[in-house]
Amino acid sequence: MWAATTYAEPWRECLVSFKERGAWWLAQPLGEVLALTIAHAAPALASGVYLVSVPSAPRAIRERGWDTTRGLARAAAVTLQGVGVQVGVGARLRHARGVRDQAGLGAQRRSQNLAGAFVAAGDWHGRRVVVVDDLVTTGASIREAVRALRAARASVLGCAALAATPRRSGG
Repeated sequence: MWAATTYAEPWRECLVSFKERGAWWLAQPLGEVLALTIAHAAPALASGVYLVSVPSAPRAIRERGWDTTRGLARAAAVTLQGVGVQVGVGARLRHARGVRDQAGLGAQRRSQNLAGAFVAAGDWHGRRVVVVDDLVTTGASIREAVRALRAARASVLGCAALAATPRRSGG
């Protein structure tokens, strides 16, 4: 798991503006940061891969008007392609069932909430994948995305996010 930064100011404000306040124009610069994270963390893995975003909840997509995490994956792919990296944006993972809003849930409840929630359509056998997300808190969403892709026979090389919350001990 690679993250560009810690979820703290000014990155927190950027992500909140992007996701919750309609600052869609931040997709390009945030996508560039995500691309740099992928290229720096795993330069040998960055080429010949598909970026697959953790799916946003259908309700969130309706409220925002678009899937922000998929937009980040697309922007990252464009940036990487612009410097000659062979990368695509893979078919979406989708929700196989409804889930609760993750806000306010602890790590164990988040994992329980998302267990078996995602599915990847088709056979991904042999496809090299990097899972991308905007923010990692407990890792439950990323773990579920990896599980769904591996169930579809993808070769998951790693996961990348713009930001991650600091780990807390004892919790």
